[in-house]
Amino acid sequence: MNLKRMTTFAVLGVVAAGLTAPVIAQDMLMGADAIERRQELMKSNGMTLRGARGASGDEAIAAAETLVSNFAELGDLWPADSMEGDTKARPEIWNEDGSLSEGFLTAYNNASSAADALLAAAQSGDAEAFGAAFGAMGGSCGACHQSYQFD
Repeated sequence: MNLKRMTTFAVLGVVAAGLTAPVIAQDMLMGADAIERRQELMKSNGMTLRGARGASGDEAIAAAETLVSNFAELGDLWPADSMEGDTKARPEIWNEDGSLSEGFLTAYNNASSAADALLAAAQSGDAEAFGAAFGAMGGSCGACHQSYQFD
């Protein structure tokens, strides 16, 4: 492995560790705190995906584990009081009563499942399976962002 790739993954590991540490000791962040945390996790996901392109072995597994962990936390970061503020989230994420829309939940669950599939492919050591799962992961992220995020 070359020095540039090692440095990239070392930085990603440090960032991922910092982002997955508990921010506030409560079950769910509210309002601006939820917005800030979900933005941190989404940035982590983007950096992780960029760094994982063409990865293999332990690097691929670590990247996929980061995504799985981030998606597990993201599920709680869409409270009704976070639909306004410093966010690019579209109002279509929420129903009128503040609950999450069925379409958004489907998109979120698709992305979370894609992260799980990416981890399974990484753990298998099959580069072709990892490449396909990587493409599916990126596709699920893009589909959700296209429907539920302002540019």
